[in-house]
Amino acid sequence: MYTLPSKLKLFSIIIMVLGLAGITYGFLTAPKTIEDVKENLNFEFKKQHQGIDNLRKYFEENPEVGKYLFKKFIQVLKKS
Repeated sequence: MYTLPSKLKLFSIIIMVLGLAGITYGFLTAPKTIEDVKENLNFEFKKQHQGIDNLRKYFEENPEVGKYLFKKFIQVLKKS
């Protein structure tokens, strides 16, 4: 059976711990409710959509929502 070198094991563990720390930080700093998001934004953010077609229509009618979500996604990726 093949065994991994101890340095590779240590490196893997360090990377996993850093990833877990990044994900935890992202969840802790994210807005907790829809109301928190609405306070910081100037557009309506619906709580629920029925069906993929309605969701797609909502994003087409409100491109600023998609831009906001994209920016938040990029920020989380940069922090982790």
